Amino acid sequence: MNNLPTIREIELLHRKYAKSEIAYKLVYTHSQIVAEISKQIIRNKNLNLDSNFIEVAALLHDIGAYTYISADGIFDTSKYICHGITGSKILKKEGFDEVFCRICARHTGVGITKENILDDNLPLPLNDYLAETIEEKLIMYSDKFHSKNPCFNSFLWYSNHIRKFGKNKVLRFKQFAKEFGIPNVKILAGRYSMPLNQ
Repeated sequence: MNNLPTIREIELLHRKYAKSEIAYKLVYTHSQIVAEISKQIIRNKNLNLDSNFIEVAALLHDIGAYTYISADGIFDTSKYICHGITGSKILKKEGFDEVFCRICARHTGVGITKENILDDNLPLPLNDYLAETIEEKLIMYSDKFHSKNPCFNSFLWYSNHIRKFGKNKVLRFKQFAKEFGIPNVKILAGRYSMPLNQ
């Protein structure tokens, strides 16, 4: 894709929506880590993807999170599930290409269906929010290996974590692992001096 935003432009966008330095560091550092995990997967699996595009998409995917994080870094857990949709709206308002808006809207969990929204009474418009393109799948998958707590998550830990949302969610996560492999997050946890959920 031509005319990708620069890293500086993306940083400024994060600064615009962050309520504080604490919130900025939580979200922007997480976004950088998701970019690193995505690029590691591209290298390891020799995927024919534009690394620059993937880096930009990863740096933008959580822009909506700021809406649900207070200045002192506290998450509004009751509405945080909306952050993907909110991020999509922010990017649309800021003039970003629809492809980035879709990645924002579809990266939460391993996908949210209309049935999930109805069954769990989620505060989302009634639609399917599933990753469909390889870029959407890669960002969604990479995102699962780091949490804004902040900490890293092993494949096993995240598989067990989503089991409570249904066996089909675990199967979907495992399908992503077949497609993309399992990234080495232990090395990143060391580099960032963050704990690793095993």
